[in-house]
Amino acid sequence: MHSRDYLRENFTILMSQFWSDIQPVRGVVISSVAGDDINTLIRQWFAKYWDVEAELIASPARGNGIQNAYAEPAKLGTDRWAAMVRAFYPRGVACCVLDCGTAVTFDVVAASGQHLGGWIMPGYRLFQQALSQQTAGIGIRGDTAATPVLLGHNTCECVDIAWHQGIIGLVQRSLVESGQVNVKCFITGGDAKRIQPLLGDEWCYANDLVLQGLAMMTSQN
Repeated sequence: MHSRDYLRENFTILMSQFWSDIQPVRGVVISSVAGDDINTLIRQWFAKYWDVEAELIASPARGNGIQNAYAEPAKLGTDRWAAMVRAFYPRGVACCVLDCGTAVTFDVVAASGQHLGGWIMPGYRLFQQALSQQTAGIGIRGDTAATPVLLGHNTCECVDIAWHQGIIGLVQRSLVESGQVNVKCFITGGDAKRIQPLLGDEWCYANDLVLQGLAMMTSQN
């Protein structure tokens, strides 16, 4: 995970590394919450090196059977919207999506297609880094398996438990208070495997949920 300054200063090198093994295509669709400056650099890179005018999508007020809960629909991250599109398809059943990436996001969609809203909190590494940088004596735990216990016996364990159990408690309370306890549950993102064992067998792991949703959105358009 790179800082914004690092991304800006090394953007061309990083993009070339990421995309060097892929042949240029006829069209590119971008889902990004990186900000206007980084998004502009992305579009400029594709125009220069692939001769493609990349399309930066925004979350609509309504699409693919879902009604956006945001008063300003475009403010909803397109990664969240795309994940909901895929989770809601094809049966149009009530669903929820927990995306465990740099940030952890959670969204709930009713069977009617109404997006009921969601929440955002720091991802696993951001959570640890914030505590370690602003306090003394709190180390960052490595990529160890999550523990089901609720009370830790050392500082790193206490921090680790707070992140995992905080998410689980917030998810469960959100579903109860929204009246959506019997929903299809999806989990995705780089840290999904950390928390999935603590959620229950009803949670479906979907590695490429966002990409599948993007594909559905672009094919419809």
